[in-house]
Amino acid sequence: IKIRVKNGDIMIIDKKVAEKSKLLNELVKELADEEDDIPVFEFIDRDTMNLVITFMEYHSKNPMTEIKKPMKSNDLNECGVSKWDVEFLDVDDKILIQLATASDMFDIVELFELTSIKIASKMHGKQLNELVNEFSLKVDDKDITKLNKTNCWYEGD
Repeated sequence: IKIRVKNGDIMIIDKKVAEKSKLLNELVKELADEEDDIPVFEFIDRDTMNLVITFMEYHSKNPMTEIKKPMKSNDLNECGVSKWDVEFLDVDDKILIQLATASDMFDIVELFELTSIKIASKMHGKQLNELVNEFSLKVDDKDITKLNKTNCWYEGD
């Protein structure tokens, strides 16, 4: 299947690999007779799509191991995440968020679960202001104070 990403780049994804994505799998079925029809995905750039394809290619041949929940550790290996997946997720926060967004948009359940557990491990034990800085979130000081007051999840917070 051919898709067009941000900046007009055209990418080709093997139909078997595309099955890892519910959205792409549906497009393969819908566009089976229309070779010239190329869907456009402006929300994703070429580099991020390459990572998504790499993930789908690997896991189309290597089933993903079950992730143990709830998380008992911030060490993803201890949560059942494979070495390959841990290394795959060794990216900066901006790319991690882009992968999480792409996995949601393309409906790739395994990648969404994997990026979510990675983000959760990075968030665990941190204060809201630390998260705002780490993930470059746009929140003003009044919002942080308000969120801190309304999100006391543990006794004594």
